[in-house]
Amino acid sequence: MISVPIANKNVIRQDRQKILNELKDMDSKRVFLAIGQYIMTKEAREKEMKLLKENCEYFKKNRFEVGAWFWTFWVKEKNDFVKMKGATGTTSSDYICLSDENFREFAKEWIKEVATSGVDLIMFDDDYRYGFLDMGMGCVCKNHILYMESLLDEKVNESELKYKLLKGGKNKYRDAWLAANRYYFELFAKEMREALDTVNKNIRLGFCSSIGIYKLPKKFLYWGLERGFPFPV
Repeated sequence: MISVPIANKNVIRQDRQKILNELKDMDSKRVFLAIGQYIMTKEAREKEMKLLKENCEYFKKNRFEVGAWFWTFWVKEKNDFVKMKGATGTTSSDYICLSDENFREFAKEWIKEVATSGVDLIMFDDDYRYGFLDMGMGCVCKNHILYMESLLDEKVNESELKYKLLKGGKNKYRDAWLAANRYYFELFAKEMREALDTVNKNIRLGFCSSIGIYKLPKKFLYWGLERGFPFPV
């Protein structure tokens, strides 16, 4: 099935009927209404959701499957959420760590609001990852450190951690780090699905294809480290 992404706010601006005709010309059967980043300002959020509902109704009336598409962890507006912190100690400027319980509660309310628009599916963007973002690889924010310490049953020396994570062979610190990263990914996915089910269990939920899958990063990381791959630290 051909899927076409369109910025939600541009549908009216660019003429709905014109867009519809172009979609039919390319035999598209599905449209993704791209919202972009999370919106925290009440007025702007209400405006975006109103447009989403109107656009969704229009395309579904014309027999299209409709999806909503937005960034998973990107919040540009001022907030107090915990930011992702890469293995080398670089903190992200905008990307929120999904280990932050307050952020997950915010995201649950957001996804439920999106669901009320009537969309058939919801897709997180390909920032659903701990890599290739502005903070580097993985996350060692305060929540990840605490989880790692619970697995290791010892305090983690953060000043030495990057060398243990990104250099040398297999070790317990890297195992704990990978386990912590996976744990919060799966927790976020589970909680988003549960939140969505309170509105409509039939809405499909997924994420945009990215550079890796759950098992690939660990295998690739060990493969690279064993062969002296020069991860910068």
